[in-house]
Amino acid sequence: PEEILASHVWSAVLERWLSGDMKQAEKIARDGHKRNPHVAPYLTGKKKPPKTLPDYFSPGDANEAVGCVHLLGKAWRNHPEAVAWLKELALK
Repeated sequence: PEEILASHVWSAVLERWLSGDMKQAEKIARDGHKRNPHVAPYLTGKKKPPKTLPDYFSPGDANEAVGCVHLLGKAWRNHPEAVAWLKELALK
C-alpha cells in the first residue's frame, strides 16, 4: 500500500538480507527505491544526510529519506556487507 513508510521498507530489506533471502531483499529494495529514491544514496554513503531532522515529510520525498536514515542508518552501518550489497544493486 502507498501508506507504507520508507523506514518499514528499508528495515525489511535489511531483515531479508540478514536472513539470507537475497531474492526477496532485492525485490523489496527495488520496490523501496521506486517509492523513495532518496533513501539508498544515504544508506550507501553516496549522499550525506543533514545533521538536523526535518520538521515534516511526505512519503517519497527527501525529508522522509532523512528520517528513515536517522532511524535505520546505524543498523545498516553495523552490516557493511549489506551496504556493499546495496551499492552493487545499482538501483535506478
